[in-house]
Amino acid sequence: MRYDEIEFAVDDDRLVGILSTPTPESHKAALILHPHPLYGGSREDRVVRHIDRILLDRDYVTMRFDFRGAKSPHDYQGIPGAIQDARAAARTLLGETQQKRIGILGYSFGGSVALHLASETEAAFLVTFSASFDLAQEEDERLDSLADVHCPTLMFHGSHDTMVSFNDMQVLAKRLGSKKVRTIALEGEGHFYMNHLSSAESHLSEFLEQMADG
Repeated sequence: MRYDEIEFAVDDDRLVGILSTPTPESHKAALILHPHPLYGGSREDRVVRHIDRILLDRDYVTMRFDFRGAKSPHDYQGIPGAIQDARAAARTLLGETQQKRIGILGYSFGGSVALHLASETEAAFLVTFSASFDLAQEEDERLDSLADVHCPTLMFHGSHDTMVSFNDMQVLAKRLGSKKVRTIALEGEGHFYMNHLSSAESHLSEFLEQMADG
């Protein structure tokens, strides 16, 4: 396993990510987007690291980085700025791996950003954990563009999430243009995946196997 710190530019800022490579022969890649930077979200988030491990175990090169605002609240640029950050990170990952398409995964705030990134990118697949409709529509002129998401999509949400409404998952799923959208309701789970992360891992692993087969 190889871990490399990688810098990339967004406007006048420089962001830092971790590029993880299971083996020199790894030929699949995925970008992982973390929760809200103003509420403790970072590339070191527990759920983000768990998702990272699942992907690495399946021979994906992964990249996770800190959105603007994770280090200093004054740098936060809202959802529009976060989409810029994710767009630049995706370009960096594509360039580093020489791939034509990457998977996009996001948790909470990162899930809302992932939806927008997938709408403008030819993504290999999209996975969201507890994506927020309110955050997604912060970039309201882009909300209709979710119909441009055509890649296979897997969406998770806890039935007892008190931070992001459970109904957000179905509302967002209906806006996607993909004919391959699967939604997973995690019964009794809250926003922080303290109870059923292993169940989510099982579903995600099955989804990744289907991507490999198809």
